[in-house]
Amino acid sequence: VGDVEASAMAGALANVARDASSSLAGLLLAYGCSRDFGRRVRQWRLAADVANDCGLALQMAAPLCRDRFVVLACLAAACHCACGVMAGATKASISRHFAVQGNFEELVSKEGSQEQFVNVLGLLLGYYVLKVLNESTKTVL
Repeated sequence: VGDVEASAMAGALANVARDASSSLAGLLLAYGCSRDFGRRVRQWRLAADVANDCGLALQMAAPLCRDRFVVLACLAAACHCACGVMAGATKASISRHFAVQGNFEELVSKEGSQEQFVNVLGLLLGYYVLKVLNESTKTVL
């Protein structure tokens, strides 16, 4: 990142390494822990949040450590994938708990729709903020 001497092949290999480490982390976590996700839902949700926070911190730190960029990017991707596996597995148990009248499918579909709506709303709000900041004559830092 930011290295004028880097080749396209090096960038492609960094992406392959990042994607491979992410996939491997997800597979290993699902293989080793899948039976426990339904038993300790709260602990796994907390672990998912911690993994996401670690992934975000590593993602932000990676460009600052150019000599360790690929390693940190791979670890960040693995943390994000682990978060997705843990959160997705425990979400089913939580949704099943709230589905009281045999409406599990309806509950899951509406929750997914709400999540999509929030994502679209966030994109629109982000676009608006960028537009306002771009039109401003003041420096933002």
